[in-house]
Amino acid sequence: MAHILKFISSPWGFAVLFLGPLFGECIERAGWSTAILDPLWLGLSIAILWAGIAVWRGSWFWVRP
Repeated sequence: MAHILKFISSPWGFAVLFLGPLFGECIERAGWSTAILDPLWLGLSIAILWAGIAVWRGSWFWVRP
């Protein structure tokens, strides 16, 4: 149970559980979906990439506190 809560509160959990579906829905609503890739998978890819950059830099917004 502790591992699940730790994952949910991490940048990776935020990206997979919130940002990925949000980006996927925005891509679909904007009409940018492709026939090759589902908008959800594209949104998850973008969110995971952004989470990786955030973990590496230590900030989500490229500004360090």
